[in-house]
This record gives sequence, C-alpha cells and structure tokens, in this order.
Amino acid sequence: MNEVATAKSPFANPWVQLIIGVICMACVANLQYGWTLFVNPIDAKYHWGRASIQVAFTLFVLIETWLMSCRVLGRQVEPAALEVLAAEAHRQGAKSLIGEYRPTPRNGLVADHYSKLGFTPCPSPSDTAEGSFWRYDIETGPRSTHFIQVESRT
Repeated sequence: MNEVATAKSPFANPWVQLIIGVICMACVANLQYGWTLFVNPIDAKYHWGRASIQVAFTLFVLIETWLMSCRVLGRQVEPAALEVLAAEAHRQGAKSLIGEYRPTPRNGLVADHYSKLGFTPCPSPSDTAEGSFWRYDIETGPRSTHFIQVESRT
C-alpha cells in the first residue's frame, strides 16, 4: 500500500474555522450593536422610550447592512421598504421622513438614491452636519409601483 504523507492545514479543522468565525463576528458586532450603549442616554435626553429607540436602531442596522447592499439596489427593494417604513411612521403620527446622505469614495452609487425615491432636499438640522438632508412627505410623497408584496405578520 502506497501511503502519501500530506500536510493537513490547521484551517481545515471545523473547530478552528468556528473559532475564527466567532472572533471575526466579535470584531464586526461592536460596529452593529454598539448602539445599545446609547439607548439610555438618548432616552434620558429626548424621552422617546427605550423600545422606540431600539426599534429605530434595529431598522438602521437592517437598512445599513441589507437594504443598502449593492446586490439589491435597483431591484425595487428600496420603494417597497420605503412604503413599509412610511406606513409605520404614519401610523405612529409622523408627517415626514428625513434622510441624510454623506458622500464617501465608496457610496457614489447611491448619490441620487433619495431623489429617485421622491425625497426633496431640505435644510440641515444642525450647522455641523456633513451630508445633505432629504425629506419625504408621508401624506403627499409619490407612491411607486413595484412587484414586491409585503406581508404583515401581526
């Protein structure tokens, strides 16, 4: 019997892969979940309620990590998400949505994102803001047609 000696990589071990994966997720998680440290100070200052603040941050993480992915841009996910977001904001008594675009070398693909969705330019809420601000009027904003059907599971 001819035995061939092969050097086995330590990265072929599934336990090593799992440990490396956990370390990598821990490095990324603080960017996505570090906002939890700010819930109580924001609630103390504005009295919005911890649950409302956590929902807002959760939506932000969802939008930031999935909806703004270049894999879904232009596939009508944006107008469908805006429709759901506007409906929920209207249900809670909001009259408009405000978005901020901060240009970077990597996000030029979405520079006209807000205008395509029917947002209009609006003044910055502070003098220190770095980006441009956009407003979507929930009651009179344009309604888009899309093929995505959103189901509510309440």
